[in-house]
Amino acid sequence: MTGHVMTATDAGGERLAERTVSAAPTLGEAAEFGAGHRTDYVSVRHGHDDSTLYGRDPTGAWSVLVVDAPAAVVVEIRRRHDALRRPEPGWDRDPHDGDPLAHAHTAIERMCMPCQGNADAHPSVTWRPPPVPDR
Repeated sequence: MTGHVMTATDAGGERLAERTVSAAPTLGEAAEFGAGHRTDYVSVRHGHDDSTLYGRDPTGAWSVLVVDAPAAVVVEIRRRHDALRRPEPGWDRDPHDGDPLAHAHTAIERMCMPCQGNADAHPSVTWRPPPVPDR
């Protein structure tokens, strides 16, 4: 496969538009492509499976959500990011108010926290497979 395939998707992963570009798009180019198709997510694939996912937060700011991740990871990050964009009633409570799932909400927020700017400047968002435990 030559080039990078940019795909504008909705929160459920439905493809709204697709374009092949010769080089990896910048955050601004991905944001422009997504905004032009009125969506909050753009994935960029180069190769067979690994993708970079860009997302827009409720304020309209675009961020890199995950870099070079397998499709299953991209789907999960998009799902969780969308859940954070549209919190359930009661999610705005103080996490120390006795909610038994408060720790889970905090963990999801930390995992899905976007970074602003170029993905190359933020290696912490690069997906790496979990270590295999010794048996």
